[in-house]
Amino acid sequence: KVDALAKCYPDLPIIIQGTFWRYNRFLFEVLDKHDNIHFEISVNHTNNIVEFTKSNFGIHRLLYSCCWPYHSMPAIKSMVEYANITEEEKDLIKLALECKVKELKVEIM
Repeated sequence: KVDALAKCYPDLPIIIQGTFWRYNRFLFEVLDKHDNIHFEISVNHTNNIVEFTKSNFGIHRLLYSCCWPYHSMPAIKSMVEYANITEEEKDLIKLALECKVKELKVEIM
């Protein structure tokens, strides 16, 4: 469904939440196909997910989120802080969420 939505609305930034590591094969497929898809990293604890995303899709596709109080803020923050990327790229990840979040209401009849 995300694939179809991204295709129909290529100018709409789409944020995928809850991308557990077991969904990476699907996540990476849609990231590769659509430039308007982004994801937050609160539950994706894949080793080097930050560096992998930067190398394969662009650092701008990552959004910092910790889903507090359900997940640990320090754990997710450390994923970004200890990633092998520049300070400017770390700031992009942290600020991207504020810049990309838009409310989309869909009425289903």
